[in-house]
Amino acid sequence: MNKYFVFNKTVQGHLHIMKNRPCEDSSVSYVAEDNQYSIAIVADGHGSNSCFRSQSGSTIATMVTLEALKKFADYHLTKNENGFYTETDEFVKLLKSERARKHLIKQLTDSIVSDWYQVITDDISNHPLTDDEINSAESDYADLYRRGLKLNHIYGTTLIAALVMQNYVILLQQGDGRCDVFYSDATVNQPIPWDERCFDVYTTSMCDDDVDTSIRSTIIDIREKPVVACYMGSDGVEDSFRTMEGTHNFYRQLSTKIIDDQEHFIEYLESFLPKFSESGSGDDVSVAGVVNIEQVKELYSCYKNRIEAYQLSEAKIQIKTKIDSMSRKHGILQSRLKKELEELTFKTEEWIIAIARFEELTKEVERLQKQIDEGIEIPLDDDQSKKESSDLIGILTMIKNQFPAAFSIIANTFKKHHVGTISSVASVYERAKMTLQSHKKQLNDLSIELQAASKSYNSLSAEFEEYDNKYVKLNEELAELDLKIEKLQAP
Repeated sequence: MNKYFVFNKTVQGHLHIMKNRPCEDSSVSYVAEDNQYSIAIVADGHGSNSCFRSQSGSTIATMVTLEALKKFADYHLTKNENGFYTETDEFVKLLKSERARKHLIKQLTDSIVSDWYQVITDDISNHPLTDDEINSAESDYADLYRRGLKLNHIYGTTLIAALVMQNYVILLQQGDGRCDVFYSDATVNQPIPWDERCFDVYTTSMCDDDVDTSIRSTIIDIREKPVVACYMGSDGVEDSFRTMEGTHNFYRQLSTKIIDDQEHFIEYLESFLPKFSESGSGDDVSVAGVVNIEQVKELYSCYKNRIEAYQLSEAKIQIKTKIDSMSRKHGILQSRLKKELEELTFKTEEWIIAIARFEELTKEVERLQKQIDEGIEIPLDDDQSKKESSDLIGILTMIKNQFPAAFSIIANTFKKHHVGTISSVASVYERAKMTLQSHKKQLNDLSIELQAASKSYNSLSAEFEEYDNKYVKLNEELAELDLKIEKLQAP
Protein backbone atom coordinates (compact mmCIF):
# COMPACT_ATOMS: atom_id res chain seq x y z
CA MET A 1 0.00 0.00 0.00
CA ASN A 2 1.32 3.40 -0.97
CA LYS A 3 1.99 5.80 1.89
CA TYR A 4 1.86 9.50 1.22
CA PHE A 5 2.83 12.68 3.00
CA VAL A 6 -0.13 15.03 2.63
CA PHE A 7 -0.09 18.75 3.43
CA ASN A 8 -1.67 22.12 2.75
CA LYS A 9 -0.86 25.70 3.68
CA THR A 10 -2.43 29.09 2.94
CA VAL A 11 -0.87 32.48 3.74
CA GLN A 12 -2.08 36.02 3.25
CA GLY A 13 -0.38 37.78 0.35
CA HIS A 14 2.03 40.64 0.94
CA LEU A 15 -0.07 43.09 -1.10
CA HIS A 16 -3.21 42.03 0.76
CA ILE A 17 -1.43 42.81 4.04
CA MET A 18 -0.29 46.19 2.72
CA LYS A 19 -3.81 47.04 1.51
CA ASN A 20 -5.48 45.60 4.62
CA ARG A 21 -7.40 43.05 2.57
CA PRO A 22 -8.31 39.59 3.88
CA CYS A 23 -6.75 36.39 2.62
CA GLU A 24 -9.14 35.05 -0.03
CA ASP A 25 -7.41 31.69 -0.53
CA SER A 26 -8.26 28.44 1.17
CA SER A 27 -6.70 24.98 1.26
CA VAL A 28 -7.24 21.62 2.92
CA SER A 29 -5.68 18.14 2.91
CA TYR A 30 -6.76 14.80 4.25
CA VAL A 31 -5.47 11.25 4.71
CA ALA A 32 -8.03 8.49 5.20
CA GLU A 33 -7.67 5.85 7.87
CA ASP A 34 -5.17 3.13 6.98
CA ASN A 35 -3.93 5.37 4.12
CA GLN A 36 -6.82 4.26 1.95
CA TYR A 37 -6.62 7.49 -0.03
CA SER A 38 -5.33 11.06 0.20
CA ILE A 39 -6.89 14.39 -0.75
CA ALA A 40 -5.41 17.84 -1.37
CA ILE A 41 -7.42 20.93 -2.36
CA VAL A 42 -6.80 24.63 -2.95
CA ALA A 43 -9.24 27.41 -3.82
CA ASP A 44 -8.56 31.05 -4.70
CA GLY A 45 -11.34 33.53 -4.01
CA HIS A 46 -11.61 36.38 -6.51
CA GLY A 47 -10.16 39.72 -5.53
CA SER A 48 -12.83 41.78 -7.29
CA ASN A 49 -14.87 44.24 -5.21
CA SER A 50 -17.98 42.55 -6.55
CA CYS A 51 -16.85 39.23 -5.02
CA PHE A 52 -16.80 40.60 -1.51
CA ARG A 53 -17.52 37.21 0.07
CA SER A 54 -14.97 35.26 -1.96
CA GLN A 55 -13.07 34.46 1.23
CA SER A 56 -16.11 32.45 2.32
CA GLY A 57 -16.57 31.17 -1.22
CA SER A 58 -13.12 29.59 -1.34
CA THR A 59 -13.48 28.06 2.13
CA ILE A 60 -16.87 26.60 1.21
CA ALA A 61 -15.41 25.21 -2.03
CA THR A 62 -12.61 23.36 -0.22
CA MET A 63 -14.97 21.96 2.42
CA VAL A 64 -17.68 20.67 0.08
CA THR A 65 -15.08 19.26 -2.31
CA LEU A 66 -13.34 17.45 0.52
CA GLU A 67 -16.58 15.81 1.63
CA ALA A 68 -17.55 14.92 -1.95
CA LEU A 69 -14.16 13.29 -2.62
CA LYS A 70 -14.28 11.37 0.66
CA LYS A 71 -17.73 9.97 -0.19
CA PHE A 72 -16.55 9.16 -3.72
CA ALA A 73 -13.45 7.31 -2.50
CA ASP A 74 -15.28 5.49 0.28
CA TYR A 75 -17.86 4.26 -2.20
CA HIS A 76 -15.35 3.06 -4.81
CA LEU A 77 -12.77 1.45 -2.51
CA THR A 78 -12.92 -1.98 -0.94
CA LYS A 79 -10.67 -4.06 1.29
CA ASN A 80 -9.02 -6.97 -0.54
CA GLU A 81 -8.00 -10.39 0.79
CA ASN A 82 -4.69 -8.96 2.01
CA GLY A 83 -6.43 -6.38 4.11
CA PHE A 84 -5.50 -3.50 1.79
CA TYR A 85 -7.97 -1.07 0.30
CA THR A 86 -8.15 -0.95 -3.48
CA GLU A 87 -10.58 0.21 -6.15
CA THR A 88 -13.67 -1.93 -6.70
CA ASP A 89 -13.99 -4.02 -9.85
CA GLU A 90 -16.99 -1.94 -10.84
CA PHE A 91 -14.94 1.27 -10.57
CA VAL A 92 -12.12 -0.16 -12.71
CA LYS A 93 -14.65 -1.35 -15.26
CA LEU A 94 -16.23 2.11 -15.46
CA LEU A 95 -12.83 3.69 -16.13
CA LYS A 96 -12.25 1.43 -19.14
CA SER A 97 -15.15 3.03 -20.97
CA GLU A 98 -14.61 6.66 -21.98
CA ARG A 99 -18.31 7.37 -21.86
CA ALA A 100 -18.73 5.73 -18.46
CA ARG A 101 -15.63 7.50 -17.15
CA LYS A 102 -16.97 10.90 -18.21
CA HIS A 103 -20.32 10.13 -16.62
CA LEU A 104 -18.62 9.04 -13.39
CA ILE A 105 -16.61 12.27 -13.14
CA LYS A 106 -19.64 14.35 -14.14
CA GLN A 107 -21.58 12.90 -11.22
CA LEU A 108 -18.71 13.83 -8.90
CA THR A 109 -18.35 17.42 -10.17
CA ASP A 110 -22.11 17.96 -10.23
CA SER A 111 -22.30 17.01 -6.57
CA ILE A 112 -19.48 19.47 -5.75
CA VAL A 113 -21.14 22.33 -7.66
CA SER A 114 -24.56 21.54 -6.20
CA ASP A 115 -23.23 21.41 -2.65
CA TRP A 116 -21.28 24.66 -3.13
CA TYR A 117 -24.39 26.48 -4.38
CA GLN A 118 -26.48 25.08 -1.54
CA VAL A 119 -24.02 26.24 1.13
CA ILE A 120 -23.63 29.76 -0.30
CA THR A 121 -27.43 30.02 -0.60
CA ASP A 122 -27.73 29.08 3.06
CA ASP A 123 -25.00 31.60 3.93
CA ILE A 124 -26.88 34.41 2.17
CA SER A 125 -30.06 33.37 3.97
CA ASN A 126 -28.33 33.32 7.34
CA HIS A 127 -26.29 36.46 6.64
CA PRO A 128 -28.23 38.75 4.29
CA LEU A 129 -26.26 41.25 2.26
CA THR A 130 -25.71 44.59 3.91
CA ASP A 131 -25.96 47.96 2.20
CA ASP A 132 -22.25 48.50 2.79
CA GLU A 133 -21.43 45.23 1.02
CA ILE A 134 -23.66 46.02 -1.94
CA ASN A 135 -22.35 49.58 -2.25
CA SER A 136 -18.76 48.27 -2.30
CA ALA A 137 -19.43 46.36 -5.52
CA GLU A 138 -19.09 47.70 -9.06
CA SER A 139 -22.26 49.56 -10.05
CA ASP A 140 -23.50 46.96 -12.56
CA TYR A 141 -23.24 44.15 -10.01
CA ALA A 142 -24.60 46.32 -7.20
CA ASP A 143 -27.81 46.84 -9.20
CA LEU A 144 -28.11 43.08 -9.76
CA TYR A 145 -27.46 42.30 -6.11
CA ARG A 146 -30.20 44.71 -4.98
CA ARG A 147 -32.61 42.79 -7.23
CA GLY A 148 -31.44 39.47 -5.79
CA LEU A 149 -29.68 38.40 -8.99
CA LYS A 150 -26.22 36.88 -9.58
CA LEU A 151 -25.68 36.49 -5.84
CA ASN A 152 -23.46 33.46 -6.47
CA HIS A 153 -20.91 35.87 -7.95
CA ILE A 154 -20.34 37.31 -4.47
CA TYR A 155 -18.63 34.03 -3.53
CA GLY A 156 -16.60 33.62 -6.71
CA THR A 157 -13.62 31.27 -6.40
CA THR A 158 -11.41 28.86 -8.31
CA LEU A 159 -10.86 25.23 -7.31
CA ILE A 160 -8.18 22.56 -7.77
CA ALA A 161 -8.47 19.14 -6.13
CA ALA A 162 -6.62 15.83 -6.16
CA LEU A 163 -7.84 12.46 -4.94
CA VAL A 164 -5.00 9.93 -4.80
CA MET A 165 -6.31 6.39 -4.48
CA GLN A 166 -4.31 3.15 -4.50
CA ASN A 167 -4.05 2.86 -8.28
CA TYR A 168 -5.59 6.05 -9.61
CA VAL A 169 -5.25 9.80 -9.26
CA ILE A 170 -8.32 11.92 -9.98
CA LEU A 171 -7.71 15.62 -10.63
CA LEU A 172 -10.35 18.36 -10.86
CA GLN A 173 -10.04 22.06 -11.67
CA GLN A 174 -12.18 25.12 -12.26
CA GLY A 175 -10.41 28.41 -12.99
CA ASP A 176 -6.71 29.21 -12.87
CA GLY A 177 -3.89 28.05 -10.63
CA ARG A 178 -1.77 25.02 -11.53
CA CYS A 179 -1.53 21.34 -10.70
CA ASP A 180 1.94 19.82 -11.11
CA VAL A 181 2.26 16.02 -11.26
CA PHE A 182 5.70 14.44 -10.87
CA TYR A 183 6.46 10.93 -12.09
CA SER A 184 8.95 8.19 -11.21
CA ASP A 185 11.01 8.93 -14.36
CA ALA A 186 11.67 12.46 -12.99
CA THR A 187 9.35 14.09 -15.52
CA VAL A 188 6.65 16.57 -14.62
CA ASN A 189 3.55 17.84 -16.36
CA GLN A 190 0.26 19.62 -15.76
CA PRO A 191 -2.19 16.99 -16.96
CA ILE A 192 -5.44 18.88 -16.28
CA PRO A 193 -6.56 20.46 -19.58
CA TRP A 194 -6.14 24.23 -19.56
CA ASP A 195 -9.09 26.59 -20.01
CA GLU A 196 -8.03 29.26 -22.51
CA ARG A 197 -10.48 31.67 -20.94
CA CYS A 198 -8.03 31.91 -18.03
CA PHE A 199 -5.45 34.54 -18.92
CA ASP A 200 -3.89 37.56 -17.26
CA VAL A 201 -6.29 38.63 -14.46
CA TYR A 202 -9.27 36.77 -15.95
CA THR A 203 -10.36 33.34 -14.78
CA THR A 204 -13.28 30.98 -14.91
CA SER A 205 -15.02 30.39 -11.61
CA MET A 206 -17.27 28.22 -9.49
CA CYS A 207 -19.84 31.02 -9.85
CA ASP A 208 -19.95 30.79 -13.68
CA ASP A 209 -23.26 29.82 -15.30
CA ASP A 210 -21.54 26.97 -17.18
CA VAL A 211 -19.58 25.66 -14.21
CA ASP A 212 -21.28 22.25 -14.39
CA THR A 213 -19.81 21.68 -17.86
CA SER A 214 -16.58 23.68 -17.67
CA ILE A 215 -14.89 21.92 -14.74
CA ARG A 216 -11.88 20.09 -16.17
CA SER A 217 -10.67 16.68 -15.02
CA THR A 218 -7.99 14.04 -15.53
CA ILE A 219 -7.62 10.46 -14.33
CA ILE A 220 -4.12 8.93 -14.12
CA ASP A 221 -3.50 5.20 -13.79
CA ILE A 222 -0.54 5.03 -11.37
CA ARG A 223 0.33 1.51 -12.54
CA GLU A 224 0.86 2.75 -16.10
CA LYS A 225 2.53 6.04 -15.17
CA PRO A 226 3.78 5.98 -11.57
CA VAL A 227 3.06 9.26 -9.79
CA VAL A 228 5.51 10.25 -7.03
CA ALA A 229 3.97 13.59 -6.11
CA CYS A 230 0.99 15.76 -6.92
CA TYR A 231 1.11 19.46 -6.04
CA MET A 232 -1.36 22.24 -6.57
CA GLY A 233 -1.15 25.95 -5.97
CA SER A 234 -3.17 29.11 -6.41
CA ASP A 235 -2.04 31.55 -9.09
CA GLY A 236 0.01 33.37 -6.46
CA VAL A 237 2.60 30.64 -7.05
CA GLU A 238 2.88 30.62 -10.83
CA ASP A 239 2.64 34.41 -11.08
CA SER A 240 5.85 34.63 -9.05
CA PHE A 241 7.85 33.06 -11.87
CA ARG A 242 8.90 34.11 -15.34
CA THR A 243 8.21 30.69 -16.85
CA MET A 244 6.32 27.54 -15.91
CA GLU A 245 9.66 25.84 -15.29
CA GLY A 246 9.93 28.14 -12.29
CA THR A 247 6.69 26.64 -10.95
CA HIS A 248 8.03 23.11 -11.49
CA ASN A 249 11.23 24.03 -9.71
CA PHE A 250 9.24 25.51 -6.82
CA TYR A 251 7.62 22.13 -6.22
CA ARG A 252 10.91 20.28 -6.65
CA GLN A 253 12.26 22.45 -3.84
CA LEU A 254 9.25 21.56 -1.68
CA SER A 255 9.94 17.89 -2.42
CA THR A 256 13.52 18.13 -1.19
CA LYS A 257 12.44 20.12 1.87
CA ILE A 258 9.96 17.38 2.76
CA ILE A 259 12.70 14.76 2.49
CA ASP A 260 15.13 16.91 4.50
CA ASP A 261 12.74 17.60 7.38
CA GLN A 262 9.25 16.17 7.05
CA GLU A 263 8.46 16.81 10.70
CA HIS A 264 8.95 20.57 10.47
CA PHE A 265 7.80 21.08 6.88
CA ILE A 266 4.63 23.00 7.77
CA GLU A 267 6.64 25.35 10.00
CA TYR A 268 8.97 25.86 7.06
CA LEU A 269 6.01 26.84 4.84
CA GLU A 270 4.70 29.22 7.50
CA SER A 271 8.04 31.03 7.41
CA PHE A 272 8.84 30.70 3.73
CA LEU A 273 5.56 31.45 1.94
CA PRO A 274 5.06 35.02 3.26
CA LYS A 275 8.58 35.91 2.07
CA PHE A 276 7.87 34.14 -1.20
CA SER A 277 4.73 36.25 -1.71
CA GLU A 278 6.60 39.46 -0.87
CA SER A 279 9.39 38.78 -3.35
CA GLY A 280 7.04 37.32 -5.95
CA SER A 281 3.44 38.00 -6.96
CA GLY A 282 2.37 39.68 -3.71
CA ASP A 283 -0.83 37.63 -3.92
CA ASP A 284 -2.27 35.20 -1.40
CA VAL A 285 -0.51 31.84 -1.70
CA SER A 286 -2.01 28.40 -1.21
CA VAL A 287 -0.20 25.13 -1.76
CA ALA A 288 -1.23 21.55 -1.13
CA GLY A 289 0.22 18.21 -2.09
CA VAL A 290 0.29 14.45 -1.88
CA VAL A 291 3.85 13.09 -1.87
CA ASN A 292 5.11 9.51 -1.97
CA ILE A 293 8.08 9.89 0.37
CA GLU A 294 9.93 6.69 -0.57
CA GLN A 295 9.74 7.33 -4.30
CA VAL A 296 10.70 10.99 -3.99
CA LYS A 297 13.76 9.96 -1.97
CA GLU A 298 14.99 8.06 -5.02
CA LEU A 299 14.75 11.27 -7.06
CA TYR A 300 16.29 13.52 -4.41
CA SER A 301 19.68 13.91 -6.12
CA CYS A 302 18.03 14.41 -9.50
CA TYR A 303 15.78 17.13 -8.08
CA LYS A 304 18.74 18.81 -6.39
CA ASN A 305 20.62 18.92 -9.69
CA ARG A 306 17.61 20.31 -11.54
CA ILE A 307 17.01 22.90 -8.85
CA GLU A 308 20.61 24.07 -9.17
CA ALA A 309 20.41 23.98 -12.97
CA TYR A 310 17.27 26.13 -12.87
CA GLN A 311 18.89 28.62 -10.51
CA LEU A 312 21.94 28.80 -12.77
CA SER A 313 19.67 29.25 -15.78
CA GLU A 314 17.93 32.15 -14.07
CA ALA A 315 21.33 33.64 -13.18
CA LYS A 316 22.35 33.13 -16.80
CA ILE A 317 19.30 35.07 -17.99
CA GLN A 318 20.17 37.93 -15.66
CA ILE A 319 23.76 37.98 -16.92
CA LYS A 320 22.58 37.78 -20.53
CA THR A 321 20.25 40.70 -19.87
CA LYS A 322 23.15 42.71 -18.45
CA ILE A 323 25.33 41.82 -21.44
CA ASP A 324 22.58 42.85 -23.85
CA SER A 325 22.10 46.14 -22.02
CA MET A 326 25.87 46.77 -22.10
CA SER A 327 26.42 45.78 -25.75
CA ARG A 328 25.28 49.07 -27.29
CA LYS A 329 27.41 51.22 -24.98
CA HIS A 330 30.33 48.81 -25.39
CA GLY A 331 30.12 49.20 -29.17
CA ILE A 332 29.83 53.00 -28.93
CA LEU A 333 32.84 53.24 -26.62
CA GLN A 334 34.83 50.95 -28.89
CA SER A 335 33.97 53.06 -31.95
CA ARG A 336 34.80 56.30 -30.14
CA LEU A 337 38.09 54.88 -28.91
CA LYS A 338 39.02 53.92 -32.46
CA LYS A 339 38.32 57.45 -33.70
CA GLU A 340 40.21 58.96 -30.77
CA LEU A 341 43.20 56.74 -31.58
CA GLU A 342 43.09 57.77 -35.24
CA GLU A 343 42.98 61.44 -34.19
CA LEU A 344 45.85 60.95 -31.73
CA THR A 345 47.93 59.16 -34.38
CA PHE A 346 47.30 61.96 -36.89
CA LYS A 347 48.22 64.67 -34.34
CA THR A 348 51.37 62.77 -33.36
CA GLU A 349 52.52 62.41 -36.97
CA GLU A 350 51.78 66.11 -37.59
CA TRP A 351 53.73 67.05 -34.46
CA ILE A 352 56.76 64.89 -35.46
CA ILE A 353 56.89 66.55 -38.89
CA ALA A 354 56.63 69.97 -37.26
CA ILE A 355 59.49 69.14 -34.85
CA ALA A 356 61.71 68.07 -37.75
CA ARG A 357 60.91 71.27 -39.65
CA PHE A 358 61.54 73.35 -36.49
CA GLU A 359 64.96 71.77 -36.10
CA GLU A 360 65.81 72.50 -39.74
CA LEU A 361 64.76 76.14 -39.38
CA THR A 362 66.71 76.49 -36.12
CA LYS A 363 69.88 75.22 -37.78
CA GLU A 364 69.35 77.57 -40.72
CA VAL A 365 68.95 80.60 -38.41
CA GLU A 366 71.99 79.54 -36.41
CA ARG A 367 74.04 79.20 -39.63
CA LEU A 368 73.02 82.64 -40.84
CA GLN A 369 73.69 84.15 -37.42
CA LYS A 370 77.17 82.59 -37.46
CA GLN A 371 77.91 84.00 -40.91
CA ILE A 372 76.84 87.47 -39.83
CA ASP A 373 78.83 87.25 -36.60
CA GLU A 374 81.96 86.20 -38.50
CA GLY A 375 81.54 88.91 -41.11
CA ILE A 376 81.46 86.53 -44.03
CA GLU A 377 77.93 87.15 -45.14
CA ILE A 378 77.31 86.19 -48.71
CA PRO A 379 74.64 87.05 -51.26
CA LEU A 380 72.07 84.35 -51.71
CA ASP A 381 70.07 85.81 -54.58
CA ASP A 382 70.97 83.29 -57.25
CA ASP A 383 72.92 80.13 -57.88
CA GLN A 384 75.94 81.94 -59.38
CA SER A 385 76.12 84.27 -56.39
CA LYS A 386 75.87 81.33 -54.04
CA LYS A 387 78.74 79.60 -55.87
CA GLU A 388 80.91 82.73 -55.79
CA SER A 389 80.09 83.30 -52.15
CA SER A 390 80.94 79.70 -51.38
CA ASP A 391 84.36 80.20 -52.98
CA LEU A 392 84.78 83.47 -51.09
CA ILE A 393 83.84 81.82 -47.81
CA GLY A 394 86.49 79.22 -48.44
CA ILE A 395 89.15 81.90 -48.96
CA LEU A 396 88.05 83.97 -45.97
CA THR A 397 87.91 80.91 -43.76
CA MET A 398 91.49 80.01 -44.77
CA ILE A 399 92.68 83.59 -44.02
CA LYS A 400 90.88 83.57 -40.71
CA ASN A 401 92.49 80.28 -39.71
CA GLN A 402 96.05 81.08 -40.97
CA PHE A 403 96.24 84.90 -40.57
CA PRO A 404 93.94 85.90 -37.71
CA ALA A 405 95.41 89.40 -37.44
CA ALA A 406 94.87 90.16 -41.08
CA PHE A 407 91.37 88.70 -41.14
CA SER A 408 89.78 91.61 -39.27
CA ILE A 409 91.25 94.13 -41.70
CA ILE A 410 90.10 92.13 -44.68
CA ALA A 411 86.68 91.62 -43.14
CA ASN A 412 86.20 95.33 -42.45
CA THR A 413 87.26 96.12 -45.97
CA PHE A 414 84.87 93.47 -47.20
CA LYS A 415 82.00 94.94 -45.20
CA LYS A 416 82.67 98.47 -46.49
CA HIS A 417 82.68 97.34 -50.08
CA HIS A 418 79.89 94.74 -49.80
CA VAL A 419 77.09 96.51 -47.92
CA GLY A 420 74.56 95.11 -50.35
CA THR A 421 75.69 91.60 -49.61
CA ILE A 422 75.52 92.16 -45.87
CA SER A 423 72.05 93.69 -46.18
CA SER A 424 70.90 90.77 -48.32
CA VAL A 425 72.11 88.18 -45.82
CA ALA A 426 70.64 90.15 -42.92
CA SER A 427 67.32 90.29 -44.73
CA VAL A 428 67.33 86.50 -45.30
CA TYR A 429 68.32 86.07 -41.64
CA GLU A 430 65.38 88.19 -40.44
CA ARG A 431 62.95 86.32 -42.65
CA ALA A 432 64.32 83.04 -41.39
CA LYS A 433 63.91 84.21 -37.80
CA MET A 434 60.31 85.26 -38.50
CA THR A 435 59.59 81.91 -40.12
CA LEU A 436 61.14 80.15 -37.13
CA GLN A 437 59.02 82.18 -34.68
CA SER A 438 55.89 81.46 -36.67
CA HIS A 439 56.76 77.77 -36.79
CA LYS A 440 57.53 77.81 -33.08
CA LYS A 441 53.99 79.11 -32.38
CA GLN A 442 52.55 76.49 -34.71
CA LEU A 443 54.57 73.82 -32.94
CA ASN A 444 53.32 75.07 -29.58
CA ASP A 445 49.71 74.97 -30.81
CA LEU A 446 50.25 71.44 -32.12
CA SER A 447 51.75 70.43 -28.79
CA ILE A 448 48.66 71.70 -26.98
CA GLU A 449 46.37 69.88 -29.41
CA LEU A 450 48.43 66.70 -29.08
CA GLN A 451 48.32 66.92 -25.30
CA ALA A 452 44.53 67.37 -25.38
CA ALA A 453 44.12 64.47 -27.83
CA SER A 454 46.34 62.30 -25.66
CA LYS A 455 44.41 63.22 -22.50
CA SER A 456 41.08 62.54 -24.22
CA TYR A 457 42.30 59.20 -25.55
CA ASN A 458 43.74 58.11 -22.20
CA SER A 459 40.52 59.06 -20.40
CA LEU A 460 38.34 57.23 -22.91
CA SER A 461 40.74 54.28 -22.95
CA ALA A 462 40.47 53.98 -19.15
CA GLU A 463 36.68 54.18 -19.34
CA PHE A 464 36.54 51.57 -22.09
CA GLU A 465 38.99 49.28 -20.29
CA GLU A 466 36.90 49.34 -17.12
CA TYR A 467 33.67 48.76 -19.08
CA ASP A 468 35.26 46.12 -21.29
CA ASN A 469 36.59 44.23 -18.27
CA LYS A 470 33.05 44.00 -16.88
CA TYR A 471 31.71 43.04 -20.29
CA VAL A 472 34.33 40.32 -20.80
CA LYS A 473 33.87 39.04 -17.23
CA LEU A 474 30.12 38.71 -17.74
CA ASN A 475 30.67 36.77 -20.95
CA GLU A 476 33.13 34.52 -19.14
CA GLU A 477 30.59 33.97 -16.34
CA LEU A 478 27.98 33.15 -18.97
CA ALA A 479 30.26 30.52 -20.52
CA GLU A 480 31.01 29.04 -17.09
CA LEU A 481 27.29 28.81 -16.29
CA ASP A 482 26.68 27.02 -19.60
CA LEU A 483 29.26 24.41 -18.66
CA LYS A 484 27.82 23.95 -15.16
CA ILE A 485 24.26 23.64 -16.48
CA GLU A 486 25.36 21.16 -19.14
CA LYS A 487 27.09 19.08 -16.46
CA LEU A 488 24.05 19.13 -14.15
CA GLN A 489 21.70 18.16 -16.97
CA ALA A 490 23.90 15.31 -18.19
CA PRO A 491 22.32 11.85 -17.80
